[in-house]
Amino acid sequence: MMIDTQIDYLKKKLEESHFKISEKQIDQFKLYLIQLLQWNKKTNLISKKDESVIISRHFLESISLLEIFQIPENSKLIDVGSGGGFPGVPIKIMRPDLYMTLLDSKRFRFLFLNELVSKLDLTKIKVLKERAEILSVNPEFSKKYDFVIARAVTQLDKLYLWTHQFLKSEGSILTFKGGKFHSEMERVKKIYKTEVRKFEINSSLVNSDRELFLVQLI
Repeated sequence: MMIDTQIDYLKKKLEESHFKISEKQIDQFKLYLIQLLQWNKKTNLISKKDESVIISRHFLESISLLEIFQIPENSKLIDVGSGGGFPGVPIKIMRPDLYMTLLDSKRFRFLFLNELVSKLDLTKIKVLKERAEILSVNPEFSKKYDFVIARAVTQLDKLYLWTHQFLKSEGSILTFKGGKFHSEMERVKKIYKTEVRKFEINSSLVNSDRELFLVQLI
């Protein structure tokens, strides 16, 4: 599928879901798509089989978080295990007001994210190379964030263990999950006595063949 055709599809799906999107934001998504495809030739940012579904599988699914949660203006978010920038970069493009930190421990992903942020001319965003469990206890970052966001990172109990110290007292972890993860929910509740909420994503942004949930750890 041609780049322009994919971007037209993105714009159509966002407008159908009543998202307002500017020409600047459209251009940012287009450049983002181009950068992903170029870097994926030499690195493994996303699966090769996913290259034809970047818009639906990665951009739109990331944005669907904004339909479920009303993220307050100027909130501080940290995207843990950001990889190719999901879900943090699509959310940041749609919500320029948010303060976003992209965190990944892999050097080539860190380099990609740095270049991406520069090329997209994003502000109020930083890219860090470190393991979450190390950075979360650093006084500069501990208890500084309203939300931890993550996508396909690890099991819920490990995610909570590694990231909950990033959060302010009223903060929460938001992570995407697919398939069966009931045992993960029960385990994290039992071990950490945390509240777990599960939201099925019934959004026109997400393909109907995808069983996708958003899980909130409080």
